[in-house]
Amino acid sequence: MGRACGDSKVLYFITKTIRKLIDDGLQTRVTVVTSGVKGFVRNNKECDVGFRLSQEGVHFVAPHMTKRKIGIDLEDFEKCLQTETIQLETFSDEFASKARALSMGSFVVYLNGFEDDYIKKFVVVMWRCRSDAVNCLVNKAELNGMKSKVRSVMGKA
Repeated sequence: MGRACGDSKVLYFITKTIRKLIDDGLQTRVTVVTSGVKGFVRNNKECDVGFRLSQEGVHFVAPHMTKRKIGIDLEDFEKCLQTETIQLETFSDEFASKARALSMGSFVVYLNGFEDDYIKKFVVVMWRCRSDAVNCLVNKAELNGMKSKVRSVMGKA
């Protein structure tokens, strides 16, 4: 669901109940600021698609993705959890070649072994840059939580 007027900047996943309330005219009585989980955000970059994935809603979208989803090992996954631009040469050859094959835009990486366990949240939205690099599209607080979760689940101190 997006805004009723103008171009939507954000597309939200909402429940059927909320959708019915909005369709029945709820917005004429109250102002709805946000109504669900952010799924997609308008892309302002020169890209083939108009929207990029949001980390907030990736767990709903990733199970249905096929082309822009890459399974990676623990070492590469930990490298993805950085706030700055990451050069592809720092990753394994397997991941680097798969990422290079993607056009510019958002894609998903997941930790191998957890591809069917989205509850553990080992899924990260990344951005394939114009150059030979990628960026992690996750805020710092969530990145720190994911790093902690990787340490606890994988038995690292």
